[in-house]
Amino acid sequence: MNRTARSCALCAALALVACVLGGWALWIATGRGAPVYQLLAWSAEDRNDYPRAIGYWQKAVRGRPQDAELREGLAIALEHAGREQEALEQYREAVRLDPKRLNSWLAIYILCSHVRDTRGAVRALREATKLADTQPGADPEVREVLRQCAEGNAELLALYDQVEAAEARHAKLLAEVGRLKQATAEADVRIGQSCALLGQVRETAGDRAKAVKAYEEGAAHGNVACQQRLAELRRNPPVPLSSSRAFL
Repeated sequence: MNRTARSCALCAALALVACVLGGWALWIATGRGAPVYQLLAWSAEDRNDYPRAIGYWQKAVRGRPQDAELREGLAIALEHAGREQEALEQYREAVRLDPKRLNSWLAIYILCSHVRDTRGAVRALREATKLADTQPGADPEVREVLRQCAEGNAELLALYDQVEAAEARHAKLLAEVGRLKQATAEADVRIGQSCALLGQVRETAGDRAKAVKAYEEGAAHGNVACQQRLAELRRNPPVPLSSSRAFL
């Protein structure tokens, strides 16, 4: 019995089981129908009917969106149909769900090269080469092809190593700047509060000029109380000494 016949037989058997267990709609909604759609997709691919295969793969993925194998199957069908960008998205989703999928990383490398995504191609080549070297069951021919690709792109890989190192340093610097800004903001609050208190004490002591300076400094650090009191003092200038009451 060929693959198509086996697929059809299995589909029929699983569909019958699904109906017995609780209904087709519930079976599909809970993701149990994904294996049937997977078999139907394979059957369509055997007939080179990739548009129909894509539809089945999409239904399988909707039933089990976290299944990396189904994502890869959909990506392969999309690639055969010439929909490279969509295929690339599904391959990337597959390796996000399962980072050890060597075939998906290899496909990402090839597709990124086609769409001129150099950074994506470099990363995929690195990951694929690493997996091919560490996975016992990796195809020796695939391992050799990846080794040759890495050797042929050695300068590019080295360049992107430098780029990534520079970006890591930049990200670290930005994080440090963020922490400094936070510390500066906290310092501004404390300085503003101190200036408000100092201004009040100087006003109480009758030293209006120095109180104004304290409020000005606090206002510069964003203290609202200092800003308000400074505005009040400026609206009400000091009374000339000749018209004020005498002090003992």
